[in-house]
Amino acid sequence: MLITGFLALVLTLMIGTTLYLTNRQRETYKAFLLFSCVLSLWIACVLAAITAGVNGGDNYITNVIFWLRANTAVSSLAPGALLLIVLCIINNPYYKILSKTSFFILLICLAISTTALRDDFLEPDQISPLTRGNSYYLHAGLTGVFYTVIGVITWRSIGSYTGLKRLELQYIAIACGATAIAVTLLNTLGNLTGLRVLNRSSILVIVVGYLFMGWALAHHRIFNARQVLANVAHRGGVLICLVLSTWLLSQLLQMAMPETAAWVTSTVACGLGAIWLDDRTRPLLGLDHERALAGLRGEIITAAQGPADAEHLRLSCEAILASHYRTERAALLTLVGGHFSANGIRIARDREGLSALLTLGWITPESLQRRRPTAANQDLAALLSTHRISAAVAIPKGSPDPTLLVTLGSRADDWPVTYPEIQRLQGVAELIDSILTRSRLTDQIALQNRIEHLGMMSRALAHDLKNLITPVNAFLVHTEGGFPPRSEAAQVHASAHRAVETITDYVREALFFGENLRPSSNPVDLRALFARVCATTAAHAESIGVAVVPSVTPETSLTGDFVLLERMLVNLVHNALDASNAGTAVRLTAVPGHRSRVHLQVSDEGSGISREVRDRIFDPYFTTKQHGREIRGFGLGLTIVQKIAHLHRGSVSVDSTPGLGATFTVDLPSNPSPSGSIGSGDAV
Repeated sequence: MLITGFLALVLTLMIGTTLYLTNRQRETYKAFLLFSCVLSLWIACVLAAITAGVNGGDNYITNVIFWLRANTAVSSLAPGALLLIVLCIINNPYYKILSKTSFFILLICLAISTTALRDDFLEPDQISPLTRGNSYYLHAGLTGVFYTVIGVITWRSIGSYTGLKRLELQYIAIACGATAIAVTLLNTLGNLTGLRVLNRSSILVIVVGYLFMGWALAHHRIFNARQVLANVAHRGGVLICLVLSTWLLSQLLQMAMPETAAWVTSTVACGLGAIWLDDRTRPLLGLDHERALAGLRGEIITAAQGPADAEHLRLSCEAILASHYRTERAALLTLVGGHFSANGIRIARDREGLSALLTLGWITPESLQRRRPTAANQDLAALLSTHRISAAVAIPKGSPDPTLLVTLGSRADDWPVTYPEIQRLQGVAELIDSILTRSRLTDQIALQNRIEHLGMMSRALAHDLKNLITPVNAFLVHTEGGFPPRSEAAQVHASAHRAVETITDYVREALFFGENLRPSSNPVDLRALFARVCATTAAHAESIGVAVVPSVTPETSLTGDFVLLERMLVNLVHNALDASNAGTAVRLTAVPGHRSRVHLQVSDEGSGISREVRDRIFDPYFTTKQHGREIRGFGLGLTIVQKIAHLHRGSVSVDSTPGLGATFTVDLPSNPSPSGSIGSGDAV
């Protein structure tokens, strides 16, 4: 017993100190450290009393009673420390341990503890049975009142608060309530039976309650106290039904068979009935996590079996997750152009907070509060707060290069996401990631086949149009200036000339689209590339009053085909200019990305792109340009941009907010092919 008590003393000090050192700025941990010190001192006094009783001696009764008074006096400080923990939870982060309220509470505890040091607290000459004086009952009454006040404050606060505060208060209520009941039962049984080992085992029960409280305040994988209580109530109810039904059935069967056979038959029958009842009632109470997981996976697999493409499948999965987890929204963030983005959330890949998330694998705002407030964790906390994220999971687990980030918006019921729910989310996220990856590959293969088919058609059509337009263009050139200015014939001639130019642009795009390109792989001077793009688009920009502003981040290098990259950026800049208003600017930038990548970005301040249009802008022959304005091609510009990006083993994405403009990001490897060539077979 002495060894066990000593280990418990050391353990309480270690846990309290360790928890405090994890986050010295959290006032709740300071209060818990104070509670740990009080508990350790109380255990030391109990051990001293036991040692004095074991050693005996002439004055051993006096020594035992002294240490009993001492541990009682020390225990008077425990409700004060417990109240400080409750106040820190309720008022965090506005409550400070070093405050007038805290000193007043500790002063009350010290006043109560003095009653245990009076001579009439215990009879000085007798241990068994103990003779209790007036001070003993005064101390018990004051302590009971103090704990009652704490219980009332905690109970009222549980009903007033939601989220993390309610959970932590529930943990404290469960720990203290269960500990008080267990200690009372052990002491009562010990006094009735005379087994002092039961009384002394109270110290272990108290330590267990303390450990539960520390775990509840420190553990990252929180659980829902309601679920715990529901599980206990459910199992207890099933057990009570089993006992009662077994007894009743045995009494009935004893009328027809021997008593032993009746008990065996009733036990087997009611046991099977209890198993059936447990299996049927758990889903009704929301306690069957495995069944819930199977149902969630089934819904997602059913959605994946539909005809929808990858984007619609992603939206369907988001809706299913939001419904299952009772959240305002769910977002499946994929890496495009150096950003994880989806559903209004955009997180830079190199953001410090995201690096912290990838290290942890999953996070909730509640679990993050328990971690050391490093710069990365603070940035992650700001990220979660900005986007109102209640849980985030990186897939694959703990990978530095995840393919999918799953986030849940704020809970509809304002309860934190629990650890069982996080576990289900991780499993489902892996399933969604595999389904979306397969769907994207299927879409890419279908798109590549379509592009190849359209390429052949485009080459044939462009060849015929070129042959047809050549004599028409020759005639227009020959008759240039042959009509009176502003005459009807001159206007018809100008319209025909513009139409020929439009068809010529279409022929060029169609021929380029249909070519089987094998681009070169050479070092590209990005500043020279941007200068060429600005020179090519200068006339168009000047005519509408929009500035093209190039910017290259130092130490940004790129290997590829200069001519193709120029064509790609010219198309993007022309599109940005067409969407811009006079007096604004189109920004052409090159910045280094993550893991030896380069991001070429074209941003405008125009009207932006709606979600419906955004899903189709890279489709061949899709255009939103009005015939009343200058038309450049027939919807192949962005398809060509995508093709050139794919030929360089890269990708192109768009981020747009209607009314605020759009940003096209071309994500390219700085050195796409160590062998020095880029094969056309890698287009997708």
